[in-house]
Amino acid sequence: MDGSSIGSGGGGGGAGTSGNGSTAGASGSGRGISLRDSDDSNSDDNAAHGSNGQQQQRTMTLMSPAGGRKKSWSELKTIVNEMRRQMSSLSSMFPMNVNFRTLSDGRTRVYFLSPPPANGWDTVLFYADVPASDTDNRAPNRLEWHPVLEPIVSPLSISNSREVQLLLERKRLSIWGITSYELHKSSGKIVFPACNTLYQCLDTGYGEGTLFATELRIFQRSAAIDPQICPQNSDLVAYVCNGDIWVIHTLSGHSERLTYAHDGRRSFSEDPLTAGVPSYVMQEEFSRYQGFWWQPASADEIYRIVYEEVDESDVSLYTFPSSQSVGGDYEEYRFPRAGSANAKSKLKLVQFRLSESLKITDACIRELQCPLTYAFPWAEYVVRVGWTPDSK
Repeated sequence: MDGSSIGSGGGGGGAGTSGNGSTAGASGSGRGISLRDSDDSNSDDNAAHGSNGQQQQRTMTLMSPAGGRKKSWSELKTIVNEMRRQMSSLSSMFPMNVNFRTLSDGRTRVYFLSPPPANGWDTVLFYADVPASDTDNRAPNRLEWHPVLEPIVSPLSISNSREVQLLLERKRLSIWGITSYELHKSSGKIVFPACNTLYQCLDTGYGEGTLFATELRIFQRSAAIDPQICPQNSDLVAYVCNGDIWVIHTLSGHSERLTYAHDGRRSFSEDPLTAGVPSYVMQEEFSRYQGFWWQPASADEIYRIVYEEVDESDVSLYTFPSSQSVGGDYEEYRFPRAGSANAKSKLKLVQFRLSESLKITDACIRELQCPLTYAFPWAEYVVRVGWTPDSK
């Protein structure tokens, strides 16, 4: 077979064979891609190899519709790179981080993150309502998207902190705006990180307008990441800040540091412990980005959080020029190369009470009587963690 062509154009479609080639496509003025095998003799190569015969070459060329010139390999490389760039940009155009919530009137409200349908760079939190019954005549053919929030005064495209940048890299996210959110389904409270701090709002499910998000006054210099709402009390929000777990009461505004694994005042190489932050291997290879878990329910008015404490003291340390500075500064990172030591993990539990004045008190940390390294010496990774349905 000398050649095959796949094309499309106006008019009716058909398939057939003609001469020495086969053609599948549509008749009319079509545009197509032609793959052609050709025999070509190269006298210089034949002379160099002392051969009088012809050397067969198989070439694949991308032809223009009207039989124009062949595209060079550099042009083909440019086309492929552009196609890959367009395909990679599609990943941020689809709805992500989808949550379902059943409202009191039977509707199902679907929350998700997505750029605006028209144009826009910042990712926005949307919702779409699904009618309670399929026989509802008011049900539209397509669900209508509604923005949940009014635009925040501070620009969401503010420069991210180092912790946020590393987290987005692990998640393979190249987006701006709201990159994650936490939904408390029974109350409708929404908490999300933005501009290196935390915001909250309450969606009752009855209003039709957008909501105004208010900032949680955490008063921390480092970025607050991974907020988690307490399942049994939506006024309590735990988050990670500077390598440790904090909790804030959203009504009283009182916040408390629960763990003291990371010092923050020593150099990076001398401060290898973190609490509530998964190791590099967990994020990169196992797609686990959460490092602490609330107890779903409690009968003794004690709030408990199981968390992972990570020790990276044996992980190799590397130094790179800072991407945030032009003064020749350097940044240090820990990276477990193949064959080198990985981070070590421990599971611990922190518990506390809530006083009558809505302050966090009596915080204490508990450890396993038998560490996992002794109970399961063959286990290298703590891949998944969670509470049983009965909160034990």
